[in-house]
Amino acid sequence: MSLPETRIATAHVNLMTDTVIANLPPEALRSVMRSILTTDPGFTGALECHTRRYLLKTSPSFSIGELFTGDASSGLETTVQFTTTQQRIRVMLGSGLCFEGLGLLGDIIDKCRALRLGEHPPEERLLQSLVSVDGDIVQALTAVEKKLTLPSGRRDLAEDESRSLTRLVRSLLECRKGWRSQGQNEFVFERSLGAVADITSTNLDLEDGGDHSSSLPRGQGHVPAVPAVNIPPPPETFDLQGTSLPRLFCGLWQLSSPSWGIASKEQISRQFSRYLSKGFVAYDMADHYGDAEVLFVRFESFSTAVEKDC
Repeated sequence: MSLPETRIATAHVNLMTDTVIANLPPEALRSVMRSILTTDPGFTGALECHTRRYLLKTSPSFSIGELFTGDASSGLETTVQFTTTQQRIRVMLGSGLCFEGLGLLGDIIDKCRALRLGEHPPEERLLQSLVSVDGDIVQALTAVEKKLTLPSGRRDLAEDESRSLTRLVRSLLECRKGWRSQGQNEFVFERSLGAVADITSTNLDLEDGGDHSSSLPRGQGHVPAVPAVNIPPPPETFDLQGTSLPRLFCGLWQLSSPSWGIASKEQISRQFSRYLSKGFVAYDMADHYGDAEVLFVRFESFSTAVEKDC
């Protein structure tokens, strides 16, 4: 569903100004653009509006083409078109076209389903590219949730919005099924599959034919075992109404968060386990984004070593 467009005044760009735009290096142009956007809040709205117009105008002529080259024996790699498509999706998300972006993300997943990976995990470079798409889907779904949230409460999905989400979850399920048939035990899109399943109320246990234990929360895959934690005495404490408490300099979340945007659920769980084993057992859930809280709570439910600070 497209956003309502506000009327933006336009004017002729004079020749010398256009010369600046045409000749500034990309990094310099980005720097100048960011400076302009901080000058007046209205400039951001104008940028987003014209970006949406451009994307919608060029959508009929845009084709994702071939996203991968090579094979399992010689090595699979992403193509230039993969990067171009991913950039277009991210521009869509940034300018408010999250549902339109879901369509392209579904197209990428369909292309991934056709990959012949063999029994070995994808090579590191390809894996990171695929995981980055997983992160893009999570960000798209975060944007969807924000669009559905109104001052009066959460609105229902429109028919076309529901179709976009249903198509995406089906593409993810078909991709996982195809990869499992090749012997791939780790599905790199597990994180986004769980997120879209929550929005669409898809029961992943039923979709899997009941293969997973009923004790696992919906959408939760394998969680690495957390080793026993030998927590050293706190180096500093403070007094709170007669109770001595440790002073926290850096919690588990702060150490783990930098890689969340480009990490699979398996990688996130392994990272949590690593820091738990080092004694970082406190976390603060304030001011975080996306599916972060859901992932951590699911991980925390399998560990008694985590101390909540929220």
